[in-house]
Amino acid sequence: MHIPRLFLFKILTACILLIASIWLIFLPLRYEVLHPRLGQPLILQPGQSFEITVKTSVPYWPSEWQAELQSTDKKISLSITNIENEFAIHTLQLKLPSTIDDNKYTLILSNGEQQVQNTNAIYINAQPKDSIKIIQMADLPTLSASGTEAGDLQLKKIIQETNLINPDLVLFTGDLAYQGSWAQYYQLLAAMQQLNAPVIAAPGNHEYQGWSAFLTLLGQPYHVTEYGHYLIISINSGHARDQLTYSQLAWLKQQLLQHADKTIIVQLHHSIHHRKNDRGYLQNNVAPLLSLLKEYSVPIVLSGHWHGDSVFDERGQLRNDTWQFAGTVFAVTTAAGAKLRQQYSHSPLHHGYRLIRFENRKIKNFTYDYDGDGTRDPSSSLPYNHLSISYANPFTAKIDNRLNESLNNIMVTFRIADTSKQYSVHNARLFKKYIKNNTQIIQVITNINANSLTTIQLKEIKE
Repeated sequence: MHIPRLFLFKILTACILLIASIWLIFLPLRYEVLHPRLGQPLILQPGQSFEITVKTSVPYWPSEWQAELQSTDKKISLSITNIENEFAIHTLQLKLPSTIDDNKYTLILSNGEQQVQNTNAIYINAQPKDSIKIIQMADLPTLSASGTEAGDLQLKKIIQETNLINPDLVLFTGDLAYQGSWAQYYQLLAAMQQLNAPVIAAPGNHEYQGWSAFLTLLGQPYHVTEYGHYLIISINSGHARDQLTYSQLAWLKQQLLQHADKTIIVQLHHSIHHRKNDRGYLQNNVAPLLSLLKEYSVPIVLSGHWHGDSVFDERGQLRNDTWQFAGTVFAVTTAAGAKLRQQYSHSPLHHGYRLIRFENRKIKNFTYDYDGDGTRDPSSSLPYNHLSISYANPFTAKIDNRLNESLNNIMVTFRIADTSKQYSVHNARLFKKYIKNNTQIIQVITNINANSLTTIQLKEIKE
């Protein structure tokens, strides 16, 4: 049987195009670590086993993985104890060494000559605490292409203040990059990487302007993070701008049931409660969500979106009388840098972030004494730009605290070019010291009083 040449040519061309398409789509091998990431980290103890999730461009790729952790001053190899492959998703079971320093780590995954790094994806915490402090912020400043505009400087200052306060966790509750460009997200990522504490991110409605960048750089839209006896649940309320999906509600119920022994902290961008005629609150699945929060005795739910401070109780009553009441706290936090909205604020209008303290797994406080009358306001968060640190020289730091609030266990970092000398600390206690890039890094911890100027000095130890 004679087959026309034109037909053979078409068949050959189709095969070539098919092979080329497969090559372009799948090869060379590309992969990414879906979890953990900077905005969805793992907080682990020495010797603990854990899983990471990897997505590859080629299904069932026979891979020879190598995993490492990189800290400020060392690299640690990890044992891979098991690998499960399901199409293009691979679950790797890893094990930490029994001795590993408390620190933040970059996860490095290698496959042949290719390497992926997820910065600050893993934190080691050998002794989880029952008493913790959390910084929560939302509605960040708008970042510029130059990185030198007012919004860039404001975020840099907020990062500096946060590191000084030295929280155990930092929660970012949506609207993190307003214009949604990849460039903005890379700038945001670089800023977040400067934080010492684990970063846990939830999306807001503006994240949908740069949805792929958020998912690629910060993590999944809803997830959980375990921190000792605490569980932080991050929910995506930005779907359709202010919607909670049924699938998320089912997932939330499963998480609450599975972690019923934990102290639960929930963050989502949109407020659940609201006043009459308010806008920008959760629009569906509110009743079953509130029922779950009450059933599992969730102590606090954190939101943003309104660009002003408000607090509600579990009955949905706006609390302008006191911050001390029974049941779940629903706290809406002012904008860290976005335009402020007076109509949604029930504290003096200001840019800022919320400081939440737990003591023995119970809320100790979550508001601030803005007017300085000795009583915490019902809803105020900490105002931005009331806390700063300056260095008179490499050995002397001055902390200017203009807050009406004493702060315990703040962290001060010294960087000294001479690595050969030893130093003692005046007016603080040594936390950690190490060498990085031929610079001696010395971190110290101290307490500071409200409305105070505190000086911390290093003194050379003479032999």
